[in-house]
Amino acid sequence: MQRRSSGFAQTRDKQRVTLCSAEDDAQYREALAIANEQWQEIAAKNAGQLLELLQRNTELTELTRKLIHRVETLTAELHEKLVPQDSKL
Repeated sequence: MQRRSSGFAQTRDKQRVTLCSAEDDAQYREALAIANEQWQEIAAKNAGQLLELLQRNTELTELTRKLIHRVETLTAELHEKLVPQDSKL
């Protein structure tokens, strides 16, 4: 009778370990799913911010180009007015 009782106890112990392992696995998978969802939200937010920065950079680059052109024009006009036409400067 001792053997049967011992064998039964071992079987119950194995079932408990298996049940705990299954619960641990389920909790681990749930934690991974939550972490993955958070990572995807952060990635989407970062992608939006990156797009906004690129658009702003494009606007600033265009503004810089226009300002450079305006400075070149003003420099040429100023040169015409200040330097005599006969001069070789």
